[in-house]
Amino acid sequence: MPVAPPHLAGLLIALLIAGCSADDRDADPGGRAGEPEAVPEGPLPTRVQPLTYELELNLDPELDRFSGRVAIRLRLEKPLDRFWMHGRDLEVSAAFMETDDGESIPAAYEQRHRDGIVLVTLDRELEPQEATLAIDYSGRLAGNATGLFRSAADGEFYIFSEFQPIQARSAFPGFDEPRFKTPFTISVVTPESNEAFSNAPEIALEQLGDGRKRVSFAPTQPLPTYLVAFAVGPLDVVEWDPVPANAWRDEPLALRGLAARGKGESLRFALRNTAGMLQALEGYFESPYPYAKLDLVAAVGYSGAMEHAGLITYGEYTLLLDGKASLARQQSFWSTHAHELAHQWLGNLVTMAWWDDLWMNESFATWMQARIMARWRPDTHTGRSLLASTHRAMDRDSLASSRRVREPVGDAAGMFDAFDSATYSKGAAVIRMVEDYVTEEAFRAALNGFLRRFAHRSATAFDLVDTLEAELGAEARLQDIFRTFLFQPGVPYVTVRLSCEEGRGRIGLTQARYVPEGSLAGPEGSWAVPVCIRMEGDEEADAPLGCRLLSDPTADLDLGKRCPGWVMPNRGASGYYRWRVSPGDADLLEKSGDALDDLERMALADSLSARMLAGDLGADDYLATVPVLASALERSVVTSPLDELEWILDHVVSAADLDAARAFLGAIYRRRLEFVDLPGGAESEVEARRLRASLIRFLAGVVRDPMIRRRLAAEGRAYVGFDGDGGIHRGAVDPDLADTAVSIAARDSGTAFFDHLVGMLETEWSPGTRSAIVTGIGSVRDPLLLARARNLLLDDLVLTNEVPVLLAALSAPDAIEGTWNWVEGNVDRLMSRYPGGYANWVPAHFDSFCSRRRAEDLGSTFEAYVDSVPGIERTIGKTQERILICTAFRSRNAALVSGFLNDIGREADAES
Repeated sequence: MPVAPPHLAGLLIALLIAGCSADDRDADPGGRAGEPEAVPEGPLPTRVQPLTYELELNLDPELDRFSGRVAIRLRLEKPLDRFWMHGRDLEVSAAFMETDDGESIPAAYEQRHRDGIVLVTLDRELEPQEATLAIDYSGRLAGNATGLFRSAADGEFYIFSEFQPIQARSAFPGFDEPRFKTPFTISVVTPESNEAFSNAPEIALEQLGDGRKRVSFAPTQPLPTYLVAFAVGPLDVVEWDPVPANAWRDEPLALRGLAARGKGESLRFALRNTAGMLQALEGYFESPYPYAKLDLVAAVGYSGAMEHAGLITYGEYTLLLDGKASLARQQSFWSTHAHELAHQWLGNLVTMAWWDDLWMNESFATWMQARIMARWRPDTHTGRSLLASTHRAMDRDSLASSRRVREPVGDAAGMFDAFDSATYSKGAAVIRMVEDYVTEEAFRAALNGFLRRFAHRSATAFDLVDTLEAELGAEARLQDIFRTFLFQPGVPYVTVRLSCEEGRGRIGLTQARYVPEGSLAGPEGSWAVPVCIRMEGDEEADAPLGCRLLSDPTADLDLGKRCPGWVMPNRGASGYYRWRVSPGDADLLEKSGDALDDLERMALADSLSARMLAGDLGADDYLATVPVLASALERSVVTSPLDELEWILDHVVSAADLDAARAFLGAIYRRRLEFVDLPGGAESEVEARRLRASLIRFLAGVVRDPMIRRRLAAEGRAYVGFDGDGGIHRGAVDPDLADTAVSIAARDSGTAFFDHLVGMLETEWSPGTRSAIVTGIGSVRDPLLLARARNLLLDDLVLTNEVPVLLAALSAPDAIEGTWNWVEGNVDRLMSRYPGGYANWVPAHFDSFCSRRRAEDLGSTFEAYVDSVPGIERTIGKTQERILICTAFRSRNAALVSGFLNDIGREADAES
């Protein structure tokens, strides 16, 4: 990113990255005569600008179709008789342009592309002016939780919406791009028995005399189309205490919860946990919540969460819970809710101009959810969760198929591609790194300056970096840092060599790209890395080393007369880079003792596993560090190796050595489980409960501890009322272990229990309980029951949003071959059942394969969807590469692991 002149340079680069030149952006979209140029699959030409929308929708949840009328106030920048806009699969009955002098000009509306790109042709040319485009139309409600969709609960129907990234065009014709932020004036016509909600407060209610009513809403603040939202149906409405006025907001803020009929009581936990979080965000940003009201919606049949302005939508599993819900679900809600509330500033108040800057929404909201949770609920240690997600993002970012944080987006496939760990977790980690580099308060002041400058507008990455650098000074070199971390994929791998000669210390730094063995990526790459170092004796030193910007392949740091015994290359674990120290990370683990904080110890654990995957630490040496990691006090450090250990057992340990491996790991983690309940075993009861649940899941599911499994199986059967009254007994099992208990019971209990679980899908509607039931159904391993479980993927008993849960259970390593054979014969129907907007994720369910042949099969099975499912091509590539990494890892480490286990066995025999 050039430093000067920043604004002009930024504009030119932005246009290049968006895949078009300045001339392309202004290319005649049809102009005065002749056939228009190529269909604009990326940004629309700039000759027409929307100014306001008036939108009325006729929404009856009992019907599968809807109708509407939209009037869009436009500014025509140049003479034209045709222009491009958006609308997908809509039946238009009338379209005309109304001029301010009263003329009505007929218009032809024609969808030219499957992604909903429409050409509007006027009967005559218009000179530059403001005019209103009016369109009457109808469409079909979706059934797969995308766009304007219809879903059912307990025999009643509802309509909700999910318009990100480009589904608004399936609900109304418009200019479906984030850079177009305009006010919307919305009304909904629906049967009188329904409730209706949108982004702004209701201002009028009119009974139409035919059993229907019209609900009108106040004009919104300027919004992009993807943030417009609806909730219609026989909803429970829970009015909550308004969020009190404060230093940033003069008036109380109306707060409500919306859920399907009969489920409103389960909204109270979420509503009770909203005001404190929202006020903490207002305090951080030093500005009021930007919208007139706040409704939280539990949408039937929906997965995930969406930050619609004033009407935030969640899946029922996330929002409907109470104080008796598992800690995992509570913490998931807190983090997700913090993320969506943060979006009201970071994404809604200031919006990306185009989808290549989606990271400005998602990275900042991900970073902020940890920042605000640390203020509001420090006992949740959300910073550890953010770091864990950073390490997972590094795993994905190390692949050759990884994408840049700011990836060029030229069409719908690129938009769907952008919703991945690079956009969320990597971007958040880069922000945290910059924040630590320039100091928290300085970064906060600069970010708030950016929000004030672009409030209710759209902005680009260049606007952001220019503003931050203007606030923080050019010496911070933010241009270099952001350019190298946003505009190229990959993780820096910093090697640190400490030496002491004649009483003087020196640290040598070398950077390259981190690459796991078996990856198709090469080690080439260079970053401007803020390397922040901590070392032995910093507490007593007059001038700790602090942070240095490593922008060259190598650098030397002179420590003067200091010769520390150890060096921590990533102070506070704030840097987005992997590292290794010489002679070895295991020595650092031993020498540093208790000096490292919890995040640094997590980073050290990640460094050990990263070195193992890169091939410069054997799996045998990694296994030797497990007892030390397991003895840590922090839950996040104790559990850090568990995924790697499960992977090694699944793919590396031979059948002959499996019992020995389980005995080795069982002895370590059973001792650690006993320690959890002793004084000092964890920082808080919350952490102790989470650690206990993680260890029990590992011991039961991976180590196969027979005593723990018998106990959990009994609890799982009692939980679902098997051999009892058939009802749910939540007190029968620790809520954090309900899924595990039901899964083990299903695996060990036979056909009658399986039939019991399937029958419960007809009567049980609690999202948490259904999750446990569906996971249990997918955990059976009897071949006949597995066949039945796979067929349920296509059965309406399993809700659309539950299909990924069931498929994940059926794709575990010990069931994946049979599931893959089933998928090859049912792939079309499976893809149609997968939740809308997420079908590109289906191939990722099979990343636990570990053979080259299956990597090839994956490509041939899903290649037919490359053109029709945006984003699936990259998912296929990532999954294939992870499979190849597994094969390389197994080839190099199988003998090493076997030797290690044999040595352990001989030592045990000698001791006995």
